[in-house]
Amino acid sequence: MAFLQRCVVLVASVLAAGCGDTASSTKCTATCQAPTTGPCAGQDESACRSQCEAMTSGLKTECVQCIVEHSGWEGIRCTCIGTPCTTCGFSSGGAVACKSPAVGEECTAAQEMCSGFEIYKASGSQCTAFCGAATHDASTGTGKPSGPDGN
Repeated sequence: MAFLQRCVVLVASVLAAGCGDTASSTKCTATCQAPTTGPCAGQDESACRSQCEAMTSGLKTECVQCIVEHSGWEGIRCTCIGTPCTTCGFSSGGAVACKSPAVGEECTAAQEMCSGFEIYKASGSQCTAFCGAATHDASTGTGKPSGPDGN
């Protein structure tokens, strides 16, 4: 009976190892979900998920959580459509750069754009308390830091 129990535990361990990092996968799926409106609506989520999972796999749950909380879609959007409106940058880092509208300046949906999804670095200042000395860093991928302090 003990032999059978050990076999069941071994098989369960092998199956779990082959299924990937569930916490990372779940968090990446949620954070990579494209917005339903705005310039990033309808963006390809699968590339984002793959990159996010590769960059967070094997990291502590708290570290993955911090990374996904500081990651997101970035681009430029109108403050409103019509006049006087202007464009503002948006990002997961919360920093918003808006230009001052000129008198009578219009902003059109054609001026809005999505720059893509940016994944925050595990070594960024917002996540070092949770990630510590990460075994690998999200900065090794194509993502760039998106925090307001550039980390």
